[in-house]
Amino acid sequence: MSDKELQEQLNSVWNGWTLDGSIGEGSYGKVYRIKRDEFGHVYESALKVITIPQSRSELKSVLDEGMDEQSAKAYFYSIVEQIIEEFTLMARLKGNTNIVSYEDHAVVPVSGAIGWNIYIRMEMLTPLIKHFYDNTLSIRKIIQMGIDICSALEICQRYNIIHRDVKPENIFVSELGSFKLGDFGIAKQMEKTSGNMSKRGTMNYMAPEVYKGEEYGSTVDIYSLGLVLYRFLNNNRMPFLPPYPKQLQYTDNEEANIKRLSGVKLPPPCNAKGRLSEIILKACAYDVSDRYDSAADMKRALMEILYSADETEVIYPGGDSLSNPDGRLDPDGESLNKSESRFDQEKELNVSKQKEDIEDQYRTVTYNSINISDGNIGIADKEKVLERIADNAEDGKQRIGAYKIAIMSAVVLVIAAFALCAHLYIRSQRTETPLFVGMPFDLAVETARQEQHGITLNVVSEEYSDTIEKGRIITQSIPAGRSVKKGTDVEVTVSKGALIRVPNLMGFDVDEAKKIVETSGLKCQVKEEVYSDDISAGRVILQDVAPNSEIEEGITIYVTVSKGEEPIIVPDVVGKNIDEAEKALRNVGLEYETSEEYNDNVELDMIISQDIASGTEVKKGATIKLVKSLGKKPVAKSTTKSSGSNKTSSTKKSSGDDVIWEDAD
Repeated sequence: MSDKELQEQLNSVWNGWTLDGSIGEGSYGKVYRIKRDEFGHVYESALKVITIPQSRSELKSVLDEGMDEQSAKAYFYSIVEQIIEEFTLMARLKGNTNIVSYEDHAVVPVSGAIGWNIYIRMEMLTPLIKHFYDNTLSIRKIIQMGIDICSALEICQRYNIIHRDVKPENIFVSELGSFKLGDFGIAKQMEKTSGNMSKRGTMNYMAPEVYKGEEYGSTVDIYSLGLVLYRFLNNNRMPFLPPYPKQLQYTDNEEANIKRLSGVKLPPPCNAKGRLSEIILKACAYDVSDRYDSAADMKRALMEILYSADETEVIYPGGDSLSNPDGRLDPDGESLNKSESRFDQEKELNVSKQKEDIEDQYRTVTYNSINISDGNIGIADKEKVLERIADNAEDGKQRIGAYKIAIMSAVVLVIAAFALCAHLYIRSQRTETPLFVGMPFDLAVETARQEQHGITLNVVSEEYSDTIEKGRIITQSIPAGRSVKKGTDVEVTVSKGALIRVPNLMGFDVDEAKKIVETSGLKCQVKEEVYSDDISAGRVILQDVAPNSEIEEGITIYVTVSKGEEPIIVPDVVGKNIDEAEKALRNVGLEYETSEEYNDNVELDMIISQDIASGTEVKKGATIKLVKSLGKKPVAKSTTKSSGSNKTSSTKKSSGDDVIWEDAD
C-alpha cells in the first residue's frame, strides 16, 4: 500500500490525522508516525498497520491446502476477530504507567479481495533498541528497565493475562525515561497465519515449558524478562553464545537455544555481579519452581539493589556504563567506540613524552667536576681532557640513573607501604551489608551485631505482606553487598504477615469450620455453646470477627456453637385439676392428651397420672399423656318391671368390692 493510499484510508477512519513518516517495520506490520494539528497544538501518535492475510502467497498456501475461497475467507476472518478481542484487553490495561497506551483501532476490508487492513493507534514511544543506540547504556538503566517491566507484568497477573512475548522488540521508552511493555497478544494471534506457523520470532526468549508444549503460567513472562536483562548485561549476547569479541557463526544461535531449552545451567552474565546476577539467574531458572513466583517478587528484589545516580561512583568507581561490544554503527554512521580510540591515542602521546623527558635528564652531564687550569694546554692535553670529560659524562650518567632508580624505588616502597596500611585500616573500618531481606528479625539483629559487620538495625515500619512471613524483614535501606562504615544504621521494614480475608463460618459444623480457618492462616476456638431453635447442634451460630473483613494472619477467631434446641423440664401436674395441668404444660411449650377413668380416691377432673415423670428433659412441643379422674364410680338404682308397665327391677349383689347388677323381668 502506497503512502497516498494509506493517507486516504486514514482520512476515512480518523479524519485530521496525517502521515509523518515511517518509524519501522516488524514481523507483523509497519509502524508510522502520525500527527494532528488542533488550535495551534500538534499531537503525535504511532500508527501500526497489520494486513490479514499478509500477502497473496499466504492466501494461496491456504487454498492449496484444500480450502475453497469461502472457507479461506472465514479462516482469515476468524483471525481478525481474535485480534479485535485483544483490543478489548488493551483498553482494560490503558492508563498504566508501564504499559503502552492503546488509543483506538479500525478494521477496513480490502476492496474486491479476501483481506482486511487493521489500524491501531497508540501513544508515541521510542523502541528500546533505538533508545540504547542513542543513549548511554548502564547497569542502573538495565535494573530500572527490569523494575518497570515487572510493574507491567504485575498488572497482567492481576488480570490473569500471560503476555508470552516479552522481548526487546516489544519494550518501549517514554520521553520521561520510563520503560513500557507493548504488543499484548497480537503476535500470538499472528502466529496462526500460514506464513508464520513456526515459533522463530519468539524462540530466543521462549520459556522451556512453552517450547515443549507443556502447561504454563505467568512465570513464562518472568523467564523471558530475565533473558532480556541477561542479553543487555552480557555484551548483547544471549546465554551460551560465544563471548565477545569472537565472531558468531550461523549455527551458534541454534546450538545456544538447544542448550538453554534442554536445561543446561546458564552461566552468569559477564557484566552482572553478586546479587544482580543471582536475580537474573533465578528469573531464568529452567525449573518453574525455582523462579520467582510473581513479578512482584522479582520487582522487589531488583528495587533492593537499585542505586541512585549519586551512588554510582561509590558502587562502580570505574563507571557503570556498558559500551557497545559489537562496535556497531549508530544511526549517524559513526563508530560507537570512537571515544575509546581517541583516549588510547592520547595515552600513547603522554607515555612517549614522559620517555623523552627521562632521556633528556640522562643526557645532562655536570662538567664542574673536571678541574682545568687557566694556562695553555696542548692539543694532546685537550684530547685527554676531552676523554676525561667523556668518561666522566658517562660515569655521571650512570650515577645519576642509579641514584634516580634507588630514590624512585624507595619512594615506591614507602608509598606502597603507606597505601597498604591505609587500605588495611580503611578495610578494618568498613564492612559489607548482609542480606537481611527475608531473614527473621531476631536472627537479622544477631547477624548485624557480629564483629565482622558491626551494623545496627532500626525498624522504621511494619507492613503487611502476602509474600514475606510475619516477623521477617521485607526491605532494607542499604542493599546487600554494599560497602559501608561499621556502626552504620540500616533501616528495615518488618512484615506483619499477610492480611487474611475472614471466611464465613456460620452454619458450618464446628470441626469443618476449624479446618477452613486453619487453612486460611488463622486460628479457631470455641468460645461458648448455646441452645438454638434454628441451628442444629454442633454448628456455628456466631463468630466474633465479621466475615470478609481482613485481619492479620495467626489471629484467633472465637465462635459460638449451637447445642441444638433447649430441652424442656416436664412439670409435675399429678393432683392438679385439668385446667391447672393444661396451663402448666402450655407455659413450658408442651402438648398433652387426656384419657378418663373413675377413681374413688381422686376427685373429678383432677389428674390421676402422667406418662412422663416430672423432671424429665424432653423436646419442646412433646406431648404428655394425662389420665383425668371421673371421680367415684356411680351406684346403680333398683327398678321393678310388671306386665303392663314399663318398670324394670334390678338387684345389686355385692361380693367384696365388686358390684353385680342383675336385671329382673
